[in-house]
Amino acid sequence: MAHALADFNADGRLDFLIIGMNSPTADRLNHLGLWRSGIAEDRSMRGRMTYGNRLFFARVAGGFEPSALGDFIARSGWSWGCSASDFDNDGFVDVYIANGHETRRSVHDYEPEFWLHDIYAATSTNDAAANVYFQSRLNNRVGRDQSFGGYEKNRFYLNQRGAAFIEVGHLLGVSLEEDSRGVVADDLDGDGRLDLVLTTFEAWPETKQTLRIYRNNLTETATGLAFASARKAVARPSWSHDHLAPCRRNCCAADCHRRFLSFPTGEHDSFRPGKRHTSGKRGDSVDEWAKGDFAGSINKPLPRHHRHQVNDQQSWRGDFRL
Repeated sequence: MAHALADFNADGRLDFLIIGMNSPTADRLNHLGLWRSGIAEDRSMRGRMTYGNRLFFARVAGGFEPSALGDFIARSGWSWGCSASDFDNDGFVDVYIANGHETRRSVHDYEPEFWLHDIYAATSTNDAAANVYFQSRLNNRVGRDQSFGGYEKNRFYLNQRGAAFIEVGHLLGVSLEEDSRGVVADDLDGDGRLDLVLTTFEAWPETKQTLRIYRNNLTETATGLAFASARKAVARPSWSHDHLAPCRRNCCAADCHRRFLSFPTGEHDSFRPGKRHTSGKRGDSVDEWAKGDFAGSINKPLPRHHRHQVNDQQSWRGDFRL
């Protein structure tokens, strides 16, 4: 799906990461040693096809070799784009991966049906009957609003000085559940910290593509993950838009608008924008945001149906936040 070149173990040589996809269903079948009876197949292929991401280190003598460090980030989901960058400025490259194929209304996913049945319904030879079958399967799945690799979250892996990776996307507020595609990291505001730019390609509740921009406000390295700077006064951003669209299901009261989800959504403390009002009046929203419970606390994410699409340009605010 994608690849990244970086020095992952800080040895002065350029390594590379190849992004693939893993399958929880295939992993379970391989672990249990279950195979379709009466069908001749190369039993090594299923595991190789669904291994996930692969990390290769440069050798001193030349060439590359698989790295055990890659095991920490191998199974990130139905992965697409990635960025390998030092987000916390500790000298070691971290990894952000965009995930998700097709999220629809139902959490019932087609993937198990594929590995248990449909993969055996055709061969590499063109077959008109098989084409009709798969087209009907597609129409049936879409008609039932059935997901395929859906409800997966983006992953943010912090490099533990070349010894391991830990996944902290939820804590930093960048574990988007919307199907995501491309990722770019750059210091957009010139503060010495790499920010995130990513795109989504969503099928539900409406087909749309969005651009998300996240500002990095991490103040310490991964050993502390302190967000103390969120308590400081925040200047009015260079651009903002205070309008919130209605809740997707019109099911929540004014309390549902306690967060201003920007570009167009944000989830947790480390990326969460400040409190806003649907009336468009700023009031004391900046002060409320600055005095919030950011240091050492992680708020629970909003339920998916309480997330709001936000129109137009939005403000950049927060600790590694939109």
